[in-house]
Amino acid sequence: MDPETLVEGYLRVIGTIYDSTLENYFDRCLTLLENLNPVPHLHKPVSQHALYAGIMGIRQCLTPHQLPAFSRYIGKVTKNHRRLLPLAIRLAATGHHCEKFTRQQTMIREFKEYVTSELNRINEAGTQPISTSEAVDKLRQQALYRINARKKAIPEEFRYTGDGITESVSDFQLALDTIFDRAPVNGNLPVLN
Repeated sequence: MDPETLVEGYLRVIGTIYDSTLENYFDRCLTLLENLNPVPHLHKPVSQHALYAGIMGIRQCLTPHQLPAFSRYIGKVTKNHRRLLPLAIRLAATGHHCEKFTRQQTMIREFKEYVTSELNRINEAGTQPISTSEAVDKLRQQALYRINARKKAIPEEFRYTGDGITESVSDFQLALDTIFDRAPVNGNLPVLN
């Protein structure tokens, strides 16, 4: 299997397991709780206050489209598996973390793919004549604007040192400079190999 197929398959599986609503994840958690044979001495009682704080803490972290699935999940656990509520809360926190990490990695990957496709699009437009140096500057500014708008759409909480986003933008800008600095007026954009 080639690496690209492996990565695409992995991303598809992770995207399904930790879907954006967490619906699938909470369904799997309910199945686990229904089939779990708890050992009484391992599940020590937890105060109502601690349970409420745990539920509300997770609820604050979830996105609005995740709340319905979470509410149904907590409701079913409270009704059918009350003793396992502390475990259910820990599972919900784990699911939230994994979904957020999956979304983060997906957004970063999609950004890098967008940068590559934008550069390819500019290269493909390389056969079109350019009439003025102002037109060259306008093309460069538009391309940078599109890339920076996409970059700003990535939530700050998803950014980290080594995410490759800043490097991708710098490489894109360098490629643009290489392409447009070689573009003669009344000529065609050179194609970057």
